[in-house]
Amino acid sequence: MLNDKDYLKLRFRFATGKKLNLKDPAGFSEKIQWLKLNNKDARLPDLVDKIKAKDYVIQKIGAEYVSKTLCVWDDAEKIDTGDLPDKCVLKCNHDSGSTLIFEKENKDDGYIKSFFDKRLNANYFFAGREWPYKSIVPKVFAEEYLPLSNDSYDLKFFCFCGTPKVAVRYGKKGKGEMSYYDMSWKRYDCYQSRNPVSPDFPMPECFESLKKSAMALASDFPFVRVDFVVDKDKYWFSEMTFFPSSGFSPICPEEAEKTFGSFIDIKKQVKE
Repeated sequence: MLNDKDYLKLRFRFATGKKLNLKDPAGFSEKIQWLKLNNKDARLPDLVDKIKAKDYVIQKIGAEYVSKTLCVWDDAEKIDTGDLPDKCVLKCNHDSGSTLIFEKENKDDGYIKSFFDKRLNANYFFAGREWPYKSIVPKVFAEEYLPLSNDSYDLKFFCFCGTPKVAVRYGKKGKGEMSYYDMSWKRYDCYQSRNPVSPDFPMPECFESLKKSAMALASDFPFVRVDFVVDKDKYWFSEMTFFPSSGFSPICPEEAEKTFGSFIDIKKQVKE
């Protein structure tokens, strides 16, 4: 198996068509690769663990912004849906995308166990060499189903050294709509390479409160993306991501990629 540095160089060239510059990285995606290799902050594994991260969020901004965990299983065969509410969410703590909406009237325990058995045996680290995932003990957990309206959406803050500087407003599920804004809700003229140019969106009703929550969670990390689910004037924590898209989907145009990259100061000492 290739070492992490060589693997990232190959994967970066394959994904972007460009050579990865780790000696003097400038672009946002390059610096994300640099952080994978150099920021070994011992806090990160617990913060990307979707179960453990909730304790951190409750401590920082309060339990009202966190969906309640109902059950936890370390083996897919042990999943018991009998005591679950009529509707809830099932997901893994150690990866991305392993989410099922559970409805008791339509439950299929065989499918649920098969679905999560495969995911519990996968290590999310290897695809992008995102080291915080390597040591997470895989688990399946059930959490409450949030009472969201059809107007709900995702809002994700790019935070640099504890300061939110970019907010990414997502559109309807499945359309890949993403619009970038500064902290005055002035739109950045950019888009992610794998997503289309998206429409403009109004400023969230609770934007000021969201910014404060993002700042509280961002701490002193060189970079972290703090994600929320927003529904009118309410919001809930979703996750913290230290390497969005694993750094393989650059911001376009290149000028924006460099602007966002300039926000990450790799010269500052990172925690060991």
